[in-house]
Amino acid sequence: MGDPLATIEELVPGEGTFDDAGIIRAARIGKFEIDTRDMRCVVQPATRVPAFLHEGDRVYGVIEMLKPVMAGVRVLCVEGNARMVAGDTNGTLHVSKVAKRYVQDVGREYRLGDIVRAKVIDTKPSIQLSTEENDCGAIIALCLRDRFPLQRAGKGLECPNCGRQEMRNVAPDYGRVEVPARVALMVGS
Repeated sequence: MGDPLATIEELVPGEGTFDDAGIIRAARIGKFEIDTRDMRCVVQPATRVPAFLHEGDRVYGVIEMLKPVMAGVRVLCVEGNARMVAGDTNGTLHVSKVAKRYVQDVGREYRLGDIVRAKVIDTKPSIQLSTEENDCGAIIALCLRDRFPLQRAGKGLECPNCGRQEMRNVAPDYGRVEVPARVALMVGS
């Protein structure tokens, strides 16, 4: 059982704490803080913990399944947090959430193996993603022919190895994103 931090009359339990019959206790080892805005007890973890997905998070994911009306995306990490995502990592990107414009087929916007930045729009009952936001889309894409990372060329992308031209729904910072090592490893696989 965790150290007692406060009573339920003084504060409310927050992240890293729990209510034990009116006593707020630490649920993990870390630094005790009081969130004065919400009057909550918080225990910041002493070590980095796995990321939990929340609505509004920006995530990096790899396209693992394509159908005309949806893509299956394995969420790799939350942007700004290189830790693994806890729980289910299988997300769905519906054709209506690919872009602000009309999209007929998800396979025309993304290909298997593309690394995308997406926004989490729902976590229950399953992870639902969107790449409609201006900062979302493919951040790394591989040539369909020889699997080299594609580079920007005019309005599209081009393989530096074979010269093949391809189109993707790309993020504005395509090719310039510093991704966590675990995301970069996906490009090589």
